[in-house]
Amino acid sequence: MNRAPSHVLVGGLGFVGYHLAMRLKKQGYRVTVIARRRSIQKRGDLFHELQSSGIEVVDAGDHINRELLIEMDPLVIYHLAGKPGGSYKVQYESHVRLLDVEIEAALKTSARVVYTSSIAVAADIADKPAGSTITEEDAPPNREASFTTIHAETKAAGETILLESGLKKWSIIRPGLIFGPKSPHIEWRIMRALSKLHISLILEGIPVVNVKDVAEILYMAGQGCFDKQWIHAVADKIEFKDVVNEYCQLYGKDKCIKLPATIITKLGRVTPRSSPARLSWSLVRKRYRYRSARLKGFPWRLRPVED
Repeated sequence: MNRAPSHVLVGGLGFVGYHLAMRLKKQGYRVTVIARRRSIQKRGDLFHELQSSGIEVVDAGDHINRELLIEMDPLVIYHLAGKPGGSYKVQYESHVRLLDVEIEAALKTSARVVYTSSIAVAADIADKPAGSTITEEDAPPNREASFTTIHAETKAAGETILLESGLKKWSIIRPGLIFGPKSPHIEWRIMRALSKLHISLILEGIPVVNVKDVAEILYMAGQGCFDKQWIHAVADKIEFKDVVNEYCQLYGKDKCIKLPATIITKLGRVTPRSSPARLSWSLVRKRYRYRSARLKGFPWRLRPVED
């Protein structure tokens, strides 16, 4: 008997992928996570947890190719691979070349493609003054912009090839800095450690979003809610400092000494375009507030920051 078409998660053996896979499985879909062997080796805990939940995890070896994706009979292909730092070659491989492979498979199978981009693509808008509120219409996909980071440049390149692909069913989701259960991000590891010492570092203006909200928005995109659209998946009323306060309540018993961390953002300004610190600085420097015109009424969550 033929298997049901699958929701295929590329780069899904990670923070966002785990939560999206669980969300899809809860709805009764066949879910396939495709991961490189080194990711399986690195994230063995998530690998075993997904498998024990009845989710198929496919070892793609060193490279994910079109034939493997076609073999999975995809209904939806979610691009979840992302690198906050690294050389141009490394980030281009993750954000652009891999998407090219997914588009080829989608054209062959008529699958929908959901591309996880970044709010950093909208962080460099020449005619918007500092402190502006930026909606999707203010920041359409644009590969020709002058980007301050390789991350934003390559994510924008991915957005552009998706627009020009000829696919009829696609959407682009742009999260901010993601927090929540199972977060591997260095920012939150540092904040957890400092909170246990009753210290919190406050960074003003960094846009954030709960991982479970990102998973829900990706799920909606997979249902066709945002076809041929790009979405700012950012909780416009929740900031980095709010999440830090949550960590303080969990680990510091609400007695944290609050220290401004402006030195961190200043250092980001002088680091290479390839560094995660530069990415953080790019998000902070104009203090934009990001909002989605298409997610009015969405119930953004601050908790849970941890399971």
